[in-house]
Amino acid sequence: MCSRKLYQVSLRVPKPLKVMEALDPSRSSLLLRLDDRAFDEVMKKLFKNYKKRCKFLGRKHSLRLPQGQQEVQQRKLLYMGLYLLIWGEASNVRFMPECLCYIFHNVSVQINLRMVHFVCA
Repeated sequence: MCSRKLYQVSLRVPKPLKVMEALDPSRSSLLLRLDDRAFDEVMKKLFKNYKKRCKFLGRKHSLRLPQGQQEVQQRKLLYMGLYLLIWGEASNVRFMPECLCYIFHNVSVQINLRMVHFVCA
Protein backbone atom coordinates (compact mmCIF):
# COMPACT_ATOMS: atom_id res chain seq x y z
CA MET A 1 0.00 0.00 0.00
CA CYS A 2 2.76 2.42 0.97
CA SER A 3 4.83 1.66 -2.13
CA ARG A 4 1.77 2.31 -4.31
CA LYS A 5 1.35 5.77 -2.76
CA LEU A 6 5.03 6.57 -3.30
CA TYR A 7 4.73 5.40 -6.90
CA GLN A 8 1.71 7.67 -7.44
CA VAL A 9 3.61 10.60 -5.97
CA SER A 10 6.61 9.85 -8.17
CA LEU A 11 4.34 9.93 -11.23
CA ARG A 12 3.24 13.47 -10.33
CA VAL A 13 6.80 14.76 -10.32
CA PRO A 14 7.72 15.57 -13.93
CA LYS A 15 11.46 15.58 -13.38
CA PRO A 16 13.11 13.08 -11.06
CA LEU A 17 15.01 14.45 -8.12
CA LYS A 18 18.52 14.92 -9.37
CA VAL A 19 21.52 14.14 -7.23
CA MET A 20 24.44 16.48 -7.54
CA GLU A 21 27.87 15.71 -6.29
CA ALA A 22 29.38 18.59 -4.38
CA LEU A 23 32.86 18.70 -2.91
CA ASP A 24 33.08 19.98 0.65
CA PRO A 25 36.42 21.87 0.90
CA SER A 26 36.43 21.99 4.71
CA ARG A 27 36.16 18.22 5.15
CA SER A 28 37.33 17.25 1.66
CA SER A 29 34.64 14.60 1.40
CA LEU A 30 32.04 13.90 -1.25
CA LEU A 31 28.53 14.98 -0.32
CA LEU A 32 25.30 14.16 -2.10
CA ARG A 33 22.83 17.01 -2.32
CA LEU A 34 19.43 17.10 -3.97
CA ASP A 35 18.84 19.64 -6.72
CA ASP A 36 17.03 22.78 -5.46
CA ARG A 37 14.96 23.10 -8.63
CA ALA A 38 13.47 19.66 -8.03
CA PHE A 39 12.53 20.66 -4.48
CA ASP A 40 10.92 23.88 -5.71
CA GLU A 41 8.92 22.09 -8.38
CA VAL A 42 7.61 19.41 -6.02
CA MET A 43 6.80 22.00 -3.34
CA LYS A 44 4.94 24.12 -5.86
CA LYS A 45 2.77 21.17 -6.90
CA LEU A 46 2.12 19.87 -3.40
CA PHE A 47 1.28 23.20 -1.78
CA LYS A 48 -0.55 24.94 -4.62
CA ASN A 49 -3.98 24.06 -3.20
CA TYR A 50 -2.88 24.80 0.37
CA LYS A 51 -1.69 28.31 -0.55
CA LYS A 52 -4.92 28.97 -2.49
CA ARG A 53 -7.01 27.98 0.53
CA CYS A 54 -4.97 30.17 2.88
CA LYS A 55 -5.37 33.11 0.51
CA PHE A 56 -9.13 32.48 0.22
CA LEU A 57 -9.46 32.44 4.01
CA GLY A 58 -7.32 35.55 4.40
CA ARG A 59 -4.64 33.72 6.36
CA LYS A 60 -0.91 33.59 5.84
CA HIS A 61 0.42 30.14 4.99
CA SER A 62 2.66 28.47 7.54
CA LEU A 63 5.52 27.50 5.23
CA ARG A 64 8.47 29.22 6.91
CA LEU A 65 11.93 28.75 5.44
CA PRO A 66 15.17 29.61 7.28
CA GLN A 67 18.08 31.54 5.78
CA GLY A 68 20.82 28.89 5.33
CA GLN A 69 20.82 26.85 2.12
CA GLN A 70 21.12 23.43 3.79
CA GLU A 71 18.47 24.35 6.37
CA VAL A 72 16.08 25.48 3.61
CA GLN A 73 16.40 22.14 1.87
CA GLN A 74 15.82 20.25 5.11
CA ARG A 75 12.76 22.35 5.98
CA LYS A 76 11.27 21.86 2.50
CA LEU A 77 11.77 18.13 2.87
CA LEU A 78 10.15 18.27 6.30
CA TYR A 79 7.07 20.10 4.94
CA MET A 80 6.72 17.75 1.97
CA GLY A 81 7.08 14.70 4.17
CA LEU A 82 4.57 16.05 6.67
CA TYR A 83 2.01 16.78 3.96
CA LEU A 84 2.42 13.35 2.37
CA LEU A 85 2.17 11.63 5.75
CA ILE A 86 -1.05 13.49 6.53
CA TRP A 87 -2.39 12.72 3.06
CA GLY A 88 -1.44 9.05 3.37
CA GLU A 89 -3.14 8.61 6.74
CA ALA A 90 -6.17 10.73 5.88
CA SER A 91 -8.41 7.92 4.60
CA ASN A 92 -11.81 9.44 3.77
CA VAL A 93 -10.69 12.96 4.67
CA ARG A 94 -8.47 12.80 1.58
CA PHE A 95 -11.54 13.67 -0.48
CA MET A 96 -12.02 16.91 1.48
CA PRO A 97 -8.94 18.97 0.64
CA GLU A 98 -9.98 21.80 2.94
CA CYS A 99 -9.67 19.41 5.90
CA LEU A 100 -6.22 18.29 4.76
CA CYS A 101 -5.16 21.92 4.48
CA TYR A 102 -6.53 22.65 7.97
CA ILE A 103 -4.69 19.70 9.50
CA PHE A 104 -1.44 20.55 7.70
CA HIS A 105 -1.68 24.22 8.67
CA ASN A 106 -2.11 23.49 12.37
CA VAL A 107 0.56 20.80 12.52
CA SER A 108 3.09 22.90 10.59
CA VAL A 109 2.48 25.86 12.93
CA GLN A 110 3.25 23.56 15.87
CA ILE A 111 6.41 22.30 14.15
CA ASN A 112 7.54 25.88 13.47
CA LEU A 113 7.02 26.81 17.13
CA ARG A 114 8.95 23.77 18.32
CA MET A 115 11.81 24.43 15.91
CA VAL A 116 12.09 28.04 17.05
CA HIS A 117 12.01 26.90 20.67
CA PHE A 118 14.63 24.22 19.93
CA VAL A 119 16.97 26.69 18.18
CA CYS A 120 16.60 29.33 20.89
CA ALA A 121 17.09 26.87 23.75
